[in-house]
Amino acid sequence: MDAVIGDQIRAIVAAAAGRLIDPADTGDFSGVHGFDLFDLSEIVVAIEETFGFDIPDGDVPSLASMASCTAYVEQRMAEIRSWIRSE
Repeated sequence: MDAVIGDQIRAIVAAAAGRLIDPADTGDFSGVHGFDLFDLSEIVVAIEETFGFDIPDGDVPSLASMASCTAYVEQRMAEIRSWIRSE
């Protein structure tokens, strides 16, 4: 796990939900942590703004935990770096 990305995701979630959650936590945001739809929407928008890419609606359900958000952002950032290098 990229520690910088994990820390940024942690800060995003803390701002949206008002508490810190370990970046490696696999607990479901809504089921385990009790986040509502508004919290989840704030997290998605903040990730998009922080990392500079859009998250397709079809990908949103995969952003269900700290660990899955971190993995998703790491993957997307790797794809972006790859595209940049290939140009």
